[in-house]
Amino acid sequence: MAAYEQKLNHARQALEITQAKLCLQPLDQQLLEQEKGILADVEKWSNVEEQVLRQKSKACWIDRGDSNSKFFHAQWKIRSSRNAISSVDTETGIKLTDPLLDVTEEEIYAAILDMPKEKAPGVDGFPIEFFTRNWEIVKKEVIEAVQNFFSTRKLDPTVNCTAVTLVPKKQTPTHVKDYRPIACCTTIYKIIAKVLTSRLKTVIDGLIGCCQSAFIEGRHILDNIIFSHELLKGYNRKWISLRCVLKVDLRKAYDTLEWVFLERVLLDLRFPYKFVKWIMECITTVSYSLLLNGGLTKPFRAKRGIRQGDLMSPYLFVIGMEADISSIQLLNATFQKLSQASGLKANTDKCSVYMAGISLTTKQQIQDLLGYSAGELPFRLQMIKSVLFGLQTYWAQFFILPKKVLKMVEAICRSFLWTGSATISKKALNKAAIIKQLWAVGRKKDCLWIKWIHSFYIKRGNLADSPLPKAATWVVKKILGTRELILQHQAMQGDLQSILSGTLLNGKFSIKKMYALLMPHYTKVTWKSIMLQPNVHPRYKFTLWLAIQGRLATVDRLQKFGIIVPPDCIFCGQTQETLSHLYFECSITKGLWCRLLVWLGYTRKIGDWKYEVKWISHIARHKSGHCSITCCIFGMLVALVWRERNLLRFQSTQFLPDRLCREIAQPIHIQGRNNFKWQRALAAMNSYP
Repeated sequence: MAAYEQKLNHARQALEITQAKLCLQPLDQQLLEQEKGILADVEKWSNVEEQVLRQKSKACWIDRGDSNSKFFHAQWKIRSSRNAISSVDTETGIKLTDPLLDVTEEEIYAAILDMPKEKAPGVDGFPIEFFTRNWEIVKKEVIEAVQNFFSTRKLDPTVNCTAVTLVPKKQTPTHVKDYRPIACCTTIYKIIAKVLTSRLKTVIDGLIGCCQSAFIEGRHILDNIIFSHELLKGYNRKWISLRCVLKVDLRKAYDTLEWVFLERVLLDLRFPYKFVKWIMECITTVSYSLLLNGGLTKPFRAKRGIRQGDLMSPYLFVIGMEADISSIQLLNATFQKLSQASGLKANTDKCSVYMAGISLTTKQQIQDLLGYSAGELPFRLQMIKSVLFGLQTYWAQFFILPKKVLKMVEAICRSFLWTGSATISKKALNKAAIIKQLWAVGRKKDCLWIKWIHSFYIKRGNLADSPLPKAATWVVKKILGTRELILQHQAMQGDLQSILSGTLLNGKFSIKKMYALLMPHYTKVTWKSIMLQPNVHPRYKFTLWLAIQGRLATVDRLQKFGIIVPPDCIFCGQTQETLSHLYFECSITKGLWCRLLVWLGYTRKIGDWKYEVKWISHIARHKSGHCSITCCIFGMLVALVWRERNLLRFQSTQFLPDRLCREIAQPIHIQGRNNFKWQRALAAMNSYP
């Protein structure tokens, strides 16, 4: 909105207020004089509006007559639409006019689909799932409400009423600072904020300095960790040059940001006036209602700060922190000025100062001046202490974790022996994540730490051929050291650039692809479907797994170990006992398996052990109740035949095939009572085999 429009609107609003008071006090002389002055202002700015619209409409043929603002406005709209600029790009590709484009129905619906699901609703009680599932019903009202905000720049108070949930920071909170306030906004407001955030994201990368790595798309918060390692190397050495680093933690950063300061920064960054007004309307008209013990308190207005839970808040905070960065020469003095302007205060309990090459007296003077505690180095030890299971993957993207930590994670995550599922190798995952940083170095990504590496270590050389820099930090050495791992790996063929390019997915590095290359490749087994059968008892499944692996202690295997035992088969006594003879070349066990197959309804020729395992693996892939019963019986038969073999060989017991068949059939029928899929198949097996 232009300046004359603002002044004209203010004058008209003041006139309405004054005339309303005159209706109650018609003889008040002061109000009469005030009305006269305001009427003069209205006439003055109305004439200015008429002249501006006349110039914009180019309707210069009208010289006299009454106020033709409506006609001029219509002519201006026609000319504006003809000369409208839909998009202007800078040399860096930033679309300067994108934030001011009209909000379309497609943009609103895209914002709704892109919003996270299963989030707590605001005071309206409607989560985003309600709008997605009933879009055709609520479509008209939602689009009208959102577009009304962008056209009028006014937000209904009920839409911007926010429920605040207090999340405790510790087990027994007693003070306000012990809680973290999380804002639960209404869904209509979330849609508006999502549209604004999407437009803000298109230009923010070119506005925020490369030192800020958080919240900006394409940047990572851990980028500055690698850079800080390079800057702080040698701080624990003696006879080093004088140096000092401040670690500043902002107290209640979101809650203390001043609105006037944020608006001034947005305007100074050349954001369009209309776009700034959209943002300020969203953050300055908010009211809060605390969610206490299941109920909402009476709403109250806010005076400063932005909300945790608002989609725009991270970007607005980054913009607020961007102010006056270029003019910082004296850190403490400049930060105090920034605090006075923005309202952001340092939390001295969490701030530290790191110094090197400075005498004890000077160190104490610096600490007294700042009020910060002295930090301790090295950072690496602090990082290792903070690595827990839930954060392992996060930190593994940038650091080669110690072997002891990896072994502990492996021990916790190790899966059961007989499940057949592959255990995720944390070491390989760690290396794959580190190789992602090597790929970023090769692309010359626009990050401070990558620029640092190219400027001081690689210089104008090639990434694949440049030597490992001795002066680099441990982290940088590990990242560059992954080049040898890639080039020496058998599964990776070609030069470094082609190998890294082969791991791209939609133009981005895929840790999953690199992890698959680093992991050893084993041949797929056909018997996996048998071992994954859920209805086979674990004790039977374990014996079956040993048999499939050829690890049962049959006579031929015992003889290889030098153990002398009677060689003949304990069942038939006709030939030497081997795994293939025991299952199912032996006439006794073969007849037993044939008996069970007839009971199951199969008429087929029985082959050797490998053939039967292949056949039962094929049966196990089907999900019918009859196939599941067949797999269970096969597993029980293998385990019980091995048990009977041991009883006959070592305890000289008597083998009774009928008893063994009953021992298999009874548990199957008992288990089938609670298995719906089995009941129909068992109805045709209502007898002993």
